[in-house]
Amino acid sequence: MTRVQTASQGVSLAAEIEQRLADFYDTLASLYGNSVADLPMLAEDSRKSAKVVRRTYYSAITDAVESAYCFDIDPAVYLPQADISPGTPLREALAQAAANESMAMEFYSTAGEQCRALIADLAHAFLHLCGKHGGRRLKVRALASSAPDPSPKASPR
Repeated sequence: MTRVQTASQGVSLAAEIEQRLADFYDTLASLYGNSVADLPMLAEDSRKSAKVVRRTYYSAITDAVESAYCFDIDPAVYLPQADISPGTPLREALAQAAANESMAMEFYSTAGEQCRALIADLAHAFLHLCGKHGGRRLKVRALASSAPDPSPKASPR
């Protein structure tokens, strides 16, 4: 993967991170059903976060700013694990979700600091999402600690 350097690339990476998180939570919801009722809400929250980043970017960006390079980010460091094996115990899956949230926090913190001087509105949105993912990480950790750890739902034959 090439390094993220422009604002457009940073926003695209943020959208990809959020989509991977949404896909991960959708997969968990399909595997574990009603065992964890918050999973669909977390997936939808990721989709909303991607929209917030795009809206903020489009409202703040100009061609002059876009030509300036405001990031130096390796996307491979921040892309969350989106796959989960069907037989994975719920606690382990939720631990992976917490790790994914940590990766998203790190991305938003780094990206927010790097673009602060050039695109303050986007930096503010990124730092806000860093905090939001911190809250989600706490929520997922709490779910993991109280999870009954059922086996995933059996696939229909």
